[in-house]
Amino acid sequence: MMFQDQSRFAHIGAKQMEAFFLSMNQVSVESDNAVEYYSMVVALQPNDSQAFVLLGDAYYARYDYPQARACYQTALEIAPSNIWAAHSLKTMNYYGW
Repeated sequence: MMFQDQSRFAHIGAKQMEAFFLSMNQVSVESDNAVEYYSMVVALQPNDSQAFVLLGDAYYARYDYPQARACYQTALEIAPSNIWAAHSLKTMNYYGW
């Protein structure tokens, strides 16, 4: 997964992080930079299951099914009741992706 080195974000202050997360839903998972953007989000919030779902959706939109599956599985490990991650995995299993 991208952005394993979280130290590159250490300079980001609380206000900037708050603005960053407020803008999180404004990036379409189908945009060209969605994988990079949501990778930054999960690097900053590694316990946020919904961030992993959005990253998985970005990979899914690029037809990168193995990475999408890994993100959805991570989301379920963090929050087993995350219905979006569970639904996405069921859909991938149904189609054999």
